[in-house]
Amino acid sequence: MKAMVYYGENDARFEERPKPKIIDPTDAIIRMTKTTICGTDLGILKGKNPEIEETAIAETGSFNGRILGHEGIGIVDEVGPSVKNFKKGDKVVVSCVSLAERARTVRSSCMRTA
Repeated sequence: MKAMVYYGENDARFEERPKPKIIDPTDAIIRMTKTTICGTDLGILKGKNPEIEETAIAETGSFNGRILGHEGIGIVDEVGPSVKNFKKGDKVVVSCVSLAERARTVRSSCMRTA
């Protein structure tokens, strides 16, 4: 998949990255059709969160960039076994902070990025 990857202040690159995998039973993988970079991402790009690299190194021993962009529109590609309200092929709005709208309002959260 193509991803916008942050490597440091004012250093973002578009790269090929592996497709995410279901880790937890409540996970869903969304194939993004439209996405945007929000104010949080812009702050990261401007170097306001230097701890991103430090945290990655402390947790994994290395820093291989951080994928940005967590808001957009997409199609459900895969869901974990505990996901009951969405199925493959559903069109969804992904929002990390606010409510997402489908046939009904659902709570959305960003727990992980690859």
